Amino acid sequence: MTLFEVVHVVHVLAAVVGTGCAAAVAVTARGAVRSPEALASSSFAPLLRWATRGIGTAFLAGVALDLVSGGAFHDRWWFRLAALSTIAASILLWVIYRRVRRVASGQGSPDTLTSAPSLAWVALAILTVVVVLMDVRPF
Repeated sequence: MTLFEVVHVVHVLAAVVGTGCAAAVAVTARGAVRSPEALASSSFAPLLRWATRGIGTAFLAGVALDLVSGGAFHDRWWFRLAALSTIAASILLWVIYRRVRRVASGQGSPDTLTSAPSLAWVALAILTVVVVLMDVRPF
């Protein structure tokens, strides 16, 4: 197995874990708005952590794939758009995570979680576009 293949496997596995957890966050975020008090004892924050870690690992592995391949992708627009979109989705998930942590610690108002479902679905939509870009490589 070549270095490229190993990094590619890491990239795909991390993307699957990160996107899967982001999907779980989007589905369960509605419950966070309904019952912010129960949020501290729920699995919502760990899902957010796994989503951001998975997406971050996939991003770093994608950069490593470009380096291992001698820069074969960095001049492609689909690669650039996917990288920027991945960063945007990660930021959205990080914003939700920070709000959840503040509410769970008693420092934030539960009202700050009202946008969590929308942010989570937008992040998931962005990640879906990234997956399509990685598969189709349109331009």
